[in-house]
Amino acid sequence: MIINKPGSVNFWFDPSKNPNAFKDGINIRWKEFELNREHVIITSEGTSLNVIMNPQKDRELIVFQTGIEPDLTKRHMVTVTWTPEQVCLYLDAQVQQEIHPSDLYG
Repeated sequence: MIINKPGSVNFWFDPSKNPNAFKDGINIRWKEFELNREHVIITSEGTSLNVIMNPQKDRELIVFQTGIEPDLTKRHMVTVTWTPEQVCLYLDAQVQQEIHPSDLYG
């Protein structure tokens, strides 16, 4: 995939407002956005934080899937950024995973 225009998306989650978030057996769809005209979602399944392109389509691709154990006493920010050189997943401004765009769909 060639990314011509950098961008980012983020959201906050507050465990006091989402008490079941990041607990086993709980799935949450947090955010939806477009990256190079591709539909992308950020979800959590238990303690796994996931970024998925084209969910439930023939071209579905799990971009990131990482286990996290957030401090349940404070709010957290999740961010995905993209540039021509990299796509990154952050939790509280700390890189969790990164990938080169050429690794997305070859």
